Amino acid sequence: MAGPSPQQQYLRQQYAAPSQHSPLQAHLMSGGSQGSQPSSQHSSRANVYGGSHPVAANGQLPSAYYMTPGGPALTAPPVGGGSPVKGPQAHKTWSDEEGAEGSAHSFCTRFKFAIWLATVLLLVCAAVGLSVTMAVVMNNRNSSSNPSPPPSPDPVEPDSGGGGDGSSGDGNTGPLPVPTENPAWVPAGAQAIWWDDFEGSSLDRNKWSYDLGNGEWGWGNNELQTYTDNAANVRVAGGNLYITALKDGTSYTSGRINTKQHASFYPGMQLADGTTFTAVHVEARMQLPDPGQGLWPAFWMFPTELKYGVWAASGEIDIMESTNDMKKITQGLHFGGADPRNKKNMTRTQQGNKQPWSDGFHTVAVDWAADSIAFSVDGKVRATLYPRSKDPTYGWWTEASGAPPNAPFNEPFYMILNLAVGGLWPGVPDDTTPFPATLAVDHVRVWGTPV
Repeated sequence: MAGPSPQQQYLRQQYAAPSQHSPLQAHLMSGGSQGSQPSSQHSSRANVYGGSHPVAANGQLPSAYYMTPGGPALTAPPVGGGSPVKGPQAHKTWSDEEGAEGSAHSFCTRFKFAIWLATVLLLVCAAVGLSVTMAVVMNNRNSSSNPSPPPSPDPVEPDSGGGGDGSSGDGNTGPLPVPTENPAWVPAGAQAIWWDDFEGSSLDRNKWSYDLGNGEWGWGNNELQTYTDNAANVRVAGGNLYITALKDGTSYTSGRINTKQHASFYPGMQLADGTTFTAVHVEARMQLPDPGQGLWPAFWMFPTELKYGVWAASGEIDIMESTNDMKKITQGLHFGGADPRNKKNMTRTQQGNKQPWSDGFHTVAVDWAADSIAFSVDGKVRATLYPRSKDPTYGWWTEASGAPPNAPFNEPFYMILNLAVGGLWPGVPDDTTPFPATLAVDHVRVWGTPV
């Protein structure tokens, strides 16, 4: 038998205590006679450590690398001496395999926990964000004094005949000047309070103010026009007031005027000399614009001060409204609570021949007493409304606490004349809508029944 090779001598020095070596290591260090084979136990162990051929056929070491228990492989020193060099570790030991599995399991657990925690945090943040958003929205709705747009995109009637007050300055609720004459048109037993026959060449700024712009929410109704003080939109000529709506490309302009800063009216009002009126009559003689999709002329009254709350808790009086084909004149009251708790009581009048009201001048009016409000067209009463104390089913009321029985129509109201374009009631204009479209007004008159 040949003597041990230098590699075998080195291994014997490194593993001098046989009890510390495995059968495979002892077999390898013994030189292993040619053709000898390790036991099945040795083969299995060698396979675990990474070698499928523990001893070459010639009895020499199968390679330069050996896996030591719990340590790196060693390369035998070269012939002639030298130190062993650590070689590459080709396979993990059992402990390495178990550690890798434990590390992978720990990593997966931590990863799943991180995902769960992130999901919980996102849900909490979303809930908090939604709560804050809803609180802000509710606060804005409760604190806003501007009318909100009606919830329906196409109501059969307007929720307000203009949607609020766009004029600037404080309203005039004090006694009005005493007229210097009592015109012939004043009926017997009545006294003139205020009038404008439009006899000049321009709008009387001592009686009227302009509403300008496009208003909040399109004047509360998603109207399309911008109101101006241009003569093209509002002019006085030949004894008439003309309010004209114009189209410029996809934009519209028109006119809206009011008496808020100059005169307000209601049963119980006084003149500067102390004359008190138990009832007032407000009328206008006018010719409506030619029929046209999206046109909306109106003559109406709005509270000078919102004493009982925002629209419609403080009321609204519609003396005349018409839309589109101009075949119906709508008159009535808005009252009750703030939108959407508002109520209305309206009447509609058609001509016997079903002709549009644009066929000539017609007079629309309201006779307003403490316990009744009557609407008329061309001198004929079309409807009389009462407070809830007299008409529990259809009577007017306000939700404001502590209000008198005839509230909200016991306070000063001012007059408004306008021609709107578009909005939730008439809809948008189309190619058939005639522009320019003009509302002509011959006069506006107010008289009262003195005490």
